Amino acid sequence: MGSFDKHYQLESTRRTLESMFAGGLLDKVTSYERRQDTAQSGDGKGVWCNCSRYGLTGACIVLRDEGGKRDAIDGEAVRVG
Repeated sequence: MGSFDKHYQLESTRRTLESMFAGGLLDKVTSYERRQDTAQSGDGKGVWCNCSRYGLTGACIVLRDEGGKRDAIDGEAVRVG
């Protein structure tokens, strides 16, 4: 039952973000990126998937993740306008 609750929460969050994007409250960028498959160990090749990134309209720049795992926490944010 725990995985169902997690799936429900993820879908609910996705629908909320999509609704905010449709209403003009968020910007969205979709990119094709490599992610670690949950069935793999830490040194697995990963899988490629479409990823969506959201940001506040006019308050930030939404960029593609170029750094992968090595830049997952460290990074740079730039405020626009």
